[in-house]
Amino acid sequence: DGKQLALRIGKPNAKKQLHAKRQGSPDIFLLPNYIGRSLRKGLSDLRDLTLLGLDAKEVAQVVIDNPQAKDEAERRVVFAREQNKEWQLQAPQSPKVPFDAGTANNVVRSLTMMRAGRYLADELPAAQSGLDQPSLRIELTTFGGTTHQILFGKQTDKKEYYATGDYPGVYALPGHYANRYGKGIAQFKKPAPPPQRGGFGGGGMNLTPQQLSKLPPEIR
Repeated sequence: DGKQLALRIGKPNAKKQLHAKRQGSPDIFLLPNYIGRSLRKGLSDLRDLTLLGLDAKEVAQVVIDNPQAKDEAERRVVFAREQNKEWQLQAPQSPKVPFDAGTANNVVRSLTMMRAGRYLADELPAAQSGLDQPSLRIELTTFGGTTHQILFGKQTDKKEYYATGDYPGVYALPGHYANRYGKGIAQFKKPAPPPQRGGFGGGGMNLTPQQLSKLPPEIR
């Protein structure tokens, strides 16, 4: 009905409870302190922290440049696909591990859903952020030819990374992102199958026919 409601929050008491009052009501009540913290949000706190604005289905090529990789042959990983086809590795030419297209699918999905830990500022000096000389560069190009880019800079004092994406501003990315995507071709190795569970026929027990014949019929 377009009616607006206002909540006024005052100072905390000795028990760190907040005095609160609804506009238009004489009643005063107490709120837990954490509710006050959750309501004190600025515009930057409400910002969408997703770095890229595209769907994984749109991606035709991915380039991962890691200038800090120890193996020079793996500083640049490139893989691409045609529409409705599997991913194909383009670089490095002689990978140390087999390239798995299914794993590449998972990597692309996770890249398009990557979220920063927090927003830092509209701009930061290059000397502070290191984004003028990225420690890791990831480029995703769509079938339509548009390139989207994630840049990792220096580490923050909280072991995060200064980063930029599709949207204006500088963000802080959790360190595990750099650890994962900076692994070069190793991250595209097909994962090992899960271990078999114990049980008959599951690898847990190997019985001879004689031993099997001694078991109760309901177990055999």
